[in-house]
Amino acid sequence: MYFSILKTLGFTVGLLPLSFGRFLGKLAFYTDKRHREIAIKNLETAFGKEKDSAEIYNTAQRVFENLGMNL
Repeated sequence: MYFSILKTLGFTVGLLPLSFGRFLGKLAFYTDKRHREIAIKNLETAFGKEKDSAEIYNTAQRVFENLGMNL
């Protein structure tokens, strides 16, 4: 029973375009302040002075978008 429900749900979600996943990622980025700050802090630690704050912010946003597209 559960398998058929999950299979149907997976098929339905698979039909959604990647743009919907990107939207979900952006939504999570703007609403989940705690994890957004963690991502930005980790990127600052990883890249140090190589990237400015705007690049790090954009990279963090793209990370969330990619996560949304992988749901």
